[in-house]
Amino acid sequence: MLRRILWVLLALLPLCVAAQESSFTLLNKGIRGQNTRDLLRRIEKDVVKESPDLVILMIGTNDLMNTHKMLSVEEYVANVEQMMERFAEAGIPLLMVSFPTLDEEYIYQRHDRSRYDRPLLERVKAGRDAVRQRC
Repeated sequence: MLRRILWVLLALLPLCVAAQESSFTLLNKGIRGQNTRDLLRRIEKDVVKESPDLVILMIGTNDLMNTHKMLSVEEYVANVEQMMERFAEAGIPLLMVSFPTLDEEYIYQRHDRSRYDRPLLERVKAGRDAVRQRC
């Protein structure tokens, strides 16, 4: 857990340094356990209507790894594309953040490996690569 927190803090450090001389409000609209399908249902109300100056989006863990909320790689990518398009239409800059590297064996302790359509690392790489190509 500490590694994840440090990673996020290091990723956000440049934004924090730049904001030292200005006032800003940070809103966390993430909801634990949700996937891109869930976020699409509430994106207007929870994000776009707030008229943010920037959206930092880290999503995909549940879509690609959580067997209770898992989507196909194709649906995950299509959902991310819809979000990217909506933010662009609203004139909201988007910073995409890839989710942390995973411990495959740990995930398999929590989720049934037979539910995955391919090896987990391959599945995650396919999702990350497809989204990266669209950025």
